[in-house]
Amino acid sequence: MTDIGRRIKEARERKGLTREQLQLLLEEKGVSRHVNTIANWETGQTEPKYSEMMCMCDLLAPYLVLDDPQEEVHDAEEEMETAAPSP
Repeated sequence: MTDIGRRIKEARERKGLTREQLQLLLEEKGVSRHVNTIANWETGQTEPKYSEMMCMCDLLAPYLVLDDPQEEVHDAEEEMETAAPSP
């Protein structure tokens, strides 16, 4: 499994979507792909095109781009607190 394939699968699962549901959401955005194509992406047999990847980023955000979105938010909040001037 490629890194992008693993990330697609993990993001889809974290969003609580089946491959069929992801396929329908992609179709609504104008990306018509068979469920088997999504399976091929996830297993690393093929990789999505740039336009397909951009649609998935929209659909699977923030899980597709961040390993742990909650951790990233927490880290950003901590950075803001330490950077804020004290009264």
